[in-house]
Amino acid sequence: MHSKAAVTLGAIVLFAFVLVSYSIGNTEAIWLQTRILGLISYGFLFLAVNIGLAKMLTKGSRSFDFFRFHVPASIASVVFTFTHFISAFLDSYKWGETLTASQYIGFSFSDEWVTLISIGVLSFYIMVLVSVTSPPKIVRYMGFKRWKAIHYLSYIAFYMAYVHSANLGTDLKTSSIAPLIHPLVFASFVLTLSLFTARVLKGAGLTGDLSESGLIIVFMFFLVILSSDMAGMMRDNKASESASQNRLDIQGNGIGRLEAQLDHLKNDTGELGKAIAEVKYGKNS
Repeated sequence: MHSKAAVTLGAIVLFAFVLVSYSIGNTEAIWLQTRILGLISYGFLFLAVNIGLAKMLTKGSRSFDFFRFHVPASIASVVFTFTHFISAFLDSYKWGETLTASQYIGFSFSDEWVTLISIGVLSFYIMVLVSVTSPPKIVRYMGFKRWKAIHYLSYIAFYMAYVHSANLGTDLKTSSIAPLIHPLVFASFVLTLSLFTARVLKGAGLTGDLSESGLIIVFMFFLVILSSDMAGMMRDNKASESASQNRLDIQGNGIGRLEAQLDHLKNDTGELGKAIAEVKYGKNS
């Protein structure tokens, strides 16, 4: 009974959301709404994946009470991702009308921008697949091994969502809050990667108690952060060297042009001297 009521209420809210989004589709509000929903959906997906990883890492040591938020976070991530998609679809202000139907459904890879959109849509499909196969009755019908194999796809969905967000998200790249949001999203990705690595090592029997897993998580986190900083420094140095080389090239080109002008001036001077000599010689004759 409660489930039917929840579904009915959700359908009403979704219908109202579509109407509101359509009414503001040609204003800047729709673009802001799309961005906000994208950030919220990524946040819930991050929570869902990492709560699951933490549960598996603490298995056999003690109860993990926080796991009760895993299912609500998963449902919220799917719902907000879906509203993010609808908002983008109804956007007539920024770029929504430039996309075709195949590009909206995530099967177009004609250029980098469209590919990043498709990656986000395909991530949503995986999230839906994981969600619809997670109810206990479905798990019993499929069998635990098959369900587990499908559930592992959630890590791929998270990685695809990160690629989509980090490379396409306005608030991670060019907006005024990008210096704050981008490091947070990157840190969330690194943390998830660290937890996943610790989970794989524990599953392979290469680590023992929770403290060892914790050390691996901390080590991986700082290793990736340090590697990222070093890569950034190398890019900055390369850019600086390229700029210096460009300045030298410009200076060299300027000196070359000056030398050419001096050569022309010498030639002109020589020609002028010959002309003067001929005039003088002619007058003397």
